Amino acid sequence: MTAYLSGLRDWDAALVFCVLCITGAVAGESFRQLKGPQIAARLSGQELTDGTHWGLVFAKGGRLLANERGGPMASGDREPNTGTWRIKGDEVCFTFAEGDPRCHQVWVSGRNAQLRGPGGETMDGILQQPETALESTRARGEHR
Repeated sequence: MTAYLSGLRDWDAALVFCVLCITGAVAGESFRQLKGPQIAARLSGQELTDGTHWGLVFAKGGRLLANERGGPMASGDREPNTGTWRIKGDEVCFTFAEGDPRCHQVWVSGRNAQLRGPGGETMDGILQQPETALESTRARGEHR
């Protein structure tokens, strides 16, 4: 895990750390793995979030916005970290800045979703429409 985090910028590492610290609030529910076309249909225009601290907005057209909203890891109000996302096989891969792509399987149960990556790390969250008007605009690709 340390090797995985050492390759990330501070903000990206903080986001991954927050996600890994969140306990699965959906224990006991059955998740099913999505395949490539299902992933694109389910994520496009949606936000994966813990509802409080972080969110990943999967904008249509492959743009990715990562927001830190609060909590001990947040550094105040700042612009979302931007990157790209794409489907590769049966995984979603996202890249921030000049970093290497990070690919994850997508598992869902209702609105609950998990991104399962290499080494067993799991990001648990819910899928929803982006929360703010600015994020919604950016998710549609109307604002840079």
